[in-house]
Amino acid sequence: MFARSRYIVILLSAFTALPVSADQLHQIGKVVSDVVSADQVDFRMDSGAVARVQMLDSDLVRVRVNPQGSFSNIESGAVVGTGLISPGASIVDNKDAVILVTQYAIVIIIKNPFQVVVLRPDHSLVSADVPNGVFWSSSVIFDQKITDPKEAFFGLGERGGPINRRGRSVVMHNVDSAGYGEFTDPLYISIPFYYGILNGNAYGIFVDNPADPFFDMDSEKKGIVTFGAHAGELNYYVMTGPEPSRVANTYARLTGFTQLPPKWAIGYHQSRYGYDSQVELMKIANEFRQLQIPCDTLWLDINYMNEQLMFTWDPLGFPNPVQMNKDLDVLGFKRVNIIEPLMRTSDPLWAFANDNGLFVQNPDGTSLVSNIWYGDVSFLDFSKPSTQAWYKLALAGFLTAGTNGLWNDLNEPAQDFMPQATYNYGGQPRPDLGGRNVYALQELNVINEMWRTSHPNDRYWGVSRSGYAGIQRHSANWSGDTLSSFDSLRVSLEMSISMGFSGQNFFGHDIGGFLGSPSAELYVRWLEFGSYIPLFRTHSTNTSAEREPWVFGNPYTGMARDVINQRYRLLPYLYSAFYAASTAGTPVLGALPFYFPADTATYTEDQSFLLGPSLLVAPIITEGASSRDVYLPQGSDWFNYYDDTKHVGGTTAKASASLDTIPVFVRAGAIVPSGSVMQYTSDPTAAPDLTIDIYPGPDSTFLLYEDDGISMNYQLGESQKTYITHTSPNGWNVVDLQKFGSAFQTPNRPIWVFFHGISASPTTVLINQSRLNPAASMSGLNTTPGYYYNAADHKLVVRFQDADALQLTVIP
Repeated sequence: MFARSRYIVILLSAFTALPVSADQLHQIGKVVSDVVSADQVDFRMDSGAVARVQMLDSDLVRVRVNPQGSFSNIESGAVVGTGLISPGASIVDNKDAVILVTQYAIVIIIKNPFQVVVLRPDHSLVSADVPNGVFWSSSVIFDQKITDPKEAFFGLGERGGPINRRGRSVVMHNVDSAGYGEFTDPLYISIPFYYGILNGNAYGIFVDNPADPFFDMDSEKKGIVTFGAHAGELNYYVMTGPEPSRVANTYARLTGFTQLPPKWAIGYHQSRYGYDSQVELMKIANEFRQLQIPCDTLWLDINYMNEQLMFTWDPLGFPNPVQMNKDLDVLGFKRVNIIEPLMRTSDPLWAFANDNGLFVQNPDGTSLVSNIWYGDVSFLDFSKPSTQAWYKLALAGFLTAGTNGLWNDLNEPAQDFMPQATYNYGGQPRPDLGGRNVYALQELNVINEMWRTSHPNDRYWGVSRSGYAGIQRHSANWSGDTLSSFDSLRVSLEMSISMGFSGQNFFGHDIGGFLGSPSAELYVRWLEFGSYIPLFRTHSTNTSAEREPWVFGNPYTGMARDVINQRYRLLPYLYSAFYAASTAGTPVLGALPFYFPADTATYTEDQSFLLGPSLLVAPIITEGASSRDVYLPQGSDWFNYYDDTKHVGGTTAKASASLDTIPVFVRAGAIVPSGSVMQYTSDPTAAPDLTIDIYPGPDSTFLLYEDDGISMNYQLGESQKTYITHTSPNGWNVVDLQKFGSAFQTPNRPIWVFFHGISASPTTVLINQSRLNPAASMSGLNTTPGYYYNAADHKLVVRFQDADALQLTVIP
């Protein structure tokens, strides 16, 4: 093993570091001493730097380098380490190298010069430093790694552009970036995490240093990837994979799993910067219900405030918010209020907060005042215990009016460059460099702690404009102030795919674009796209034309209703996908190379994605288009969602898409549960029916997850998991439904199973070995268990009553 590893290192030595001047940068040099302990090795270099290589799990390596001679105790807050298991690594230390071996990794640290090489047990290369490839100066620290010419890179968070980041340079400094374009950089959110995929094998690297981390993914085509930050120590994690799903799981165990949202959060949301009164809000709510257009949530922008003062309601526009919220509860609407992490200097609370040191400060200890579009403001310092304590009490009091979720805005912080800013961090001050990128992470951690205390049995849900790695455990994100254009729709699609690859499973956009007024066509196309991504919200600025689903009139109102209805039908499938994300780290919205890493043709597919494991969605993003080409990955056959036309994987299909249609394809063998149309997720009048669509293909299983959709009782076991398995022994179709969990009971309901691609009516259909009778028509199944074969579309429909354990057998 070691001989082969030394051979790899000899090959690596052919790659030289970038030319530098000695008075500009220092190199790490060689090891002069090392200390071995459980699962880790500490090194001291002749340059004075120290390094540590640690196995946190069998597939997770942490590497730290600090030029100052000792390790920093500063943490970003991104890492929680949920479920990591110390692997008990085997460690060999000799004159030339130290080798750590676990079940899924071989880590070799060459001593002269210092160099980290990570392999898998089959000796395939995961990552390797360029020899002597760690550099630093007074303003930067970075590492250089070799890359194969065929390697592709994905992720790096909130970014437009091609999803393969090879050749791209990225800097992460959270800013308010309204009206951004495809390659605008930086943006609102920093997630310094990427996947590398080579020969179908994936790995992940997370660089946990919030001091404006940067990445150069071989932009000069020299076979070198560079990453680092502008202060502090080099601190990164390597996940060895090789499956993308394993990388996603390990990243989630390291930085936290996506919180399971309340079910209302995955319904449709209506928002506008410009709802000026509770009269207007109630009018909109009633219009939704009268037009039978589903909607779960209404959002309140800063218009609800009294002169933009923190934790206030406008006494003229919103004279009785408590009663308004009660009235909206009756109609089935939740409310999400915007809150800003700042106070205007004209706010009566400003003097109190200033006197008690609650704000981000100048180096001399005075409160920092910034000027933004909001006015002269001071940002709260959420790293300070006194600020945390005051904010929790004040926010909990504000929420007693009946707000259900929070919309956290301007938290980059929105004064984009504050070099004089000082964040307290419990007495260990940090400058803006290092403090800014984790500001929202600190804020949302405080809010979640407050919510758990003030609403102990209600799931928290909110959305944040800014964030850092780990934000997924606290909040959803949205993409900020987009333009109202087809090009912006395209960039939003690229950005959603990237965020799905970056561990943030609840992400969305302002449907129609925030800045400007969309045409009816653009609105419908954006609504279609939004209906298949995690956060489904319409929003716009106060100078845009109104944008409720009915404002364009018919036929567009009918199209909007149909699009939103389809979202609600898919809620059982989508909610189960969120459960998988919250327990396994599996993306709700997945890039094609995540599921098909061996198919290199997927590496450029940045205009389509998978929702959950089975639905390939290809939005129309070109004005006037009524069709588009859709690449269908190798490794599966695919069925057109609308007509069941079969397509072979590895081919491109021409998908027709009139304005009321978004191209969707279903993976062969898929099991897709769905439900009835409802006006909101807790609608008591909605039919409880469960529909299960089963497509021809390999044997498969789907985990249908259900609970009450709003409380924390699922953590006490009050949920129901139904394993739906489809097999085809001897040409039969056998579906097993096995329930687990008795503390939560689903309603007594009929189950409808649609078998696609059935060539002839069956001879026998059994449910738990009892024969079902054929029906003369589909309508004949509405009240009586049985089955109906539709020869025109080759579908077999079976209806039966739900039970704890069921086996459906279809014999040709």
